[in-house]
Amino acid sequence: MNGSHAAALALIGWYLMGPSFAFAGWYLMMPPSHADFFAACDGQFASTFDRVLTFIAEWRAKPDDFKVQREKCEQWELWPDPDFQTEPFSQWHQRGEFETLADCQAYRDRPLTEREKAENKIFADPSNHITGELANQSTEAFFQLSRCIATDDPRLAK
Repeated sequence: MNGSHAAALALIGWYLMGPSFAFAGWYLMMPPSHADFFAACDGQFASTFDRVLTFIAEWRAKPDDFKVQREKCEQWELWPDPDFQTEPFSQWHQRGEFETLADCQAYRDRPLTEREKAENKIFADPSNHITGELANQSTEAFFQLSRCIATDDPRLAK
C-alpha cells in the first residue's frame, strides 16, 4: 500500500467514525390518544401503579367486564387525550418527516386521502359503534390538533 492509499483509507475511517449529521427538518407530531394513558388499554404512558391496579382488576373481573373495558379502549383510541396540550412532545406520535415547515403544514392541512379513508373502514367496528365515518372524523381531529415541530427541537427529548 502506497502513501496515497493509506491517506485515503485514513480519511475514509475518520469520516465513518465522525459524528453523524441528523436530518434537519420537521416532524408532524400527533397528540396522544385518550387510551394512551390508561393501563387497562395497554396505554404506553400509564404509570406502573395503574398497571398493577389494572392487572388486579382484570384478574378479578368477569369475562364480560373485560369485554366492556376493551370496547371502551377502542373508542378512547379514537380521540386525543383531553390534556394533550400539557403532555410533552416525547409522548406525542410522529406521523411524518418533512424537509420544510411548509411541506409539513401542507400535509397536515390536506383532506384525507382515499387510502386513509379505506384504512379507517377496515378498523371500523359496528358492534362497538365505530363507523368508518367516525374513524374519519377522529383522524381529521388528530390532524387538526397536530403540530409541526423542528427535528432539533429540545422539547422532543423531554
